[in-house]
Amino acid sequence: MKTYIITGGSGLPILAKIFKLNLMELRNKLYQTTFTSCRGKMRKIIIGLIVTIFLSSCSSGLVSTKEIKTSSLKDFNSAQFIQGMKGAENIYLVPNSSAVYVTDLSGTIYLLDENDDGRMEIKKSLKIGESAMGIVQGKDGYLYVNVSEYDMRGWLEYGGEVYRVDTELKSYVKITDKFKGINGLCIDDNSNLYFAIGDLNFSNPDGAIYKMTYNEKLKQYNKPKLFLDKLGSTNGMFYSKAHNSIFFTGTFSKVSMVNLQTKKVTEVFGKTKTVEGFDDLCVDSKGRIWAVDSADEVLKMYNPQNKKIIRFHIKELGFASSCRIRLKGEEEFIYITERQIDKLNDGRGLIILSISELLKN
Repeated sequence: MKTYIITGGSGLPILAKIFKLNLMELRNKLYQTTFTSCRGKMRKIIIGLIVTIFLSSCSSGLVSTKEIKTSSLKDFNSAQFIQGMKGAENIYLVPNSSAVYVTDLSGTIYLLDENDDGRMEIKKSLKIGESAMGIVQGKDGYLYVNVSEYDMRGWLEYGGEVYRVDTELKSYVKITDKFKGINGLCIDDNSNLYFAIGDLNFSNPDGAIYKMTYNEKLKQYNKPKLFLDKLGSTNGMFYSKAHNSIFFTGTFSKVSMVNLQTKKVTEVFGKTKTVEGFDDLCVDSKGRIWAVDSADEVLKMYNPQNKKIIRFHIKELGFASSCRIRLKGEEEFIYITERQIDKLNDGRGLIILSISELLKN
């Protein structure tokens, strides 16, 4: 077993979540002592041992092979990089449209759409709270967004709520009580809403999925009820009509799916290396599962047919947070949100790439 002493690089975002610190606070604590100090060495070794204990197990039995592809945005003819968001988080792609809604860690929702040249740009924005997560459109035509009035630390400690927001981004209303660590959001084929909660507790993670049914008589969503619990630190969610299932991530461990009829939970694939994260995810038309790994600044694709994982390292991609796929004609494009944690979420945003180009490079 290898011991990883993680004092910088890809492991820091995970450690920051463990100790409930932002990345700069964590770095400052790690470097308060120097390598010439015995105490400093011991602190680093202790942190390394903690990480080793919690991260050394890899549930890679469902993965047969791995491949890594490294590229730059300039390698793709299709690439678009839309900036101007502060820690971009989740994505909602408007059906039969080029419009996209993006949430961010300043509590803002953005509406993006194409300009006359076919390039995406921010058209409107609305700040609701201090952090905004999952976003979908409900049966009634309104957007539903998970929002907290607190920053990321307060979001875990005190929670956030589901808000109903008009699509013109002019008004909003809170429709649920607070849920600690409220995160991913999706809607099934019967217009039921589901949202995930997770505590990001590394040693004993706890999470659940809640369900909100639609009241046809009142033309509004009912209060959330627990759908499934004891799921670990539940994070991203994606509904698949083909499977009648919700795919969801455990932040530190794996991708799973739950059948909405039987509530049976099945692991799809897990970690293939010591330090690996699972944030949001989506499924393409061929049944391949795409997930973002904010611990390692990559996008990864799992093919269940050959049990192969491809990890895509894109030079300009920061800490990836969410992904969604849109079909344009016969071509599928993947939309990825990213942020630069090292620069305190410096206003980055959304990357758009052709999947066929991504696989060829």
